[in-house]
Amino acid sequence: MPYQNGFELLKLFDKVNFDVIFTTAYEQYALKAIKFNALDYLLKPFGISDLQDALQKYSARKAVKNEQPGVVAPLEMFLQNMKTMQHSIRK
Repeated sequence: MPYQNGFELLKLFDKVNFDVIFTTAYEQYALKAIKFNALDYLLKPFGISDLQDALQKYSARKAVKNEQPGVVAPLEMFLQNMKTMQHSIRK
């Protein structure tokens, strides 16, 4: 992104009512991504299994939203984010 980063882009929205998967080569932004409630954080270079995991998280979150519109399971979301962060640290 030539003029701004993903965080700056997200700040332009009054309400972020969509899911975000960050893809970056910089692991130092993982905590900031979690604070933005990112669905996932893929550290480059990432493999196809990492992308598949992120898409499965998206499908699971979408299913929860469809079952209970307007309700997001915050604890489950936090745990998923922590797993992603732990996976990134191992990389």
